[in-house]
Amino acid sequence: MTAPFDGHILESPFRIVFISKFIYNMHHIVLMRSGILKLPYKKFVRYDFFSSLIWIAIVGGLGYFSGVSFNLVKRNLKFAEFALLGGLAIFLLLEFAVVKLGLKKKL
Repeated sequence: MTAPFDGHILESPFRIVFISKFIYNMHHIVLMRSGILKLPYKKFVRYDFFSSLIWIAIVGGLGYFSGVSFNLVKRNLKFAEFALLGGLAIFLLLEFAVVKLGLKKKL
């Protein structure tokens, strides 16, 4: 069952360690399988260190830029709130008209 992972761990350990950083709980499985397959410890630590640096840069950059863009979204969110409120008011008026004016029977 783990044969496909074993091949990837032995053939391209940096790539599998790097990809496993982005998949929840997968890094622990790769860590354990690397130990079982007796991947050299120094080699694994080196791959893990560099993939961690890249992962931190990607996730940190996404966090930073999404925080910066939040200010833009916050300003424009007012208009979306008013649009939703207007849509709800129109829907309620149409519903009132259908019920009160007896248009329900004609539909």
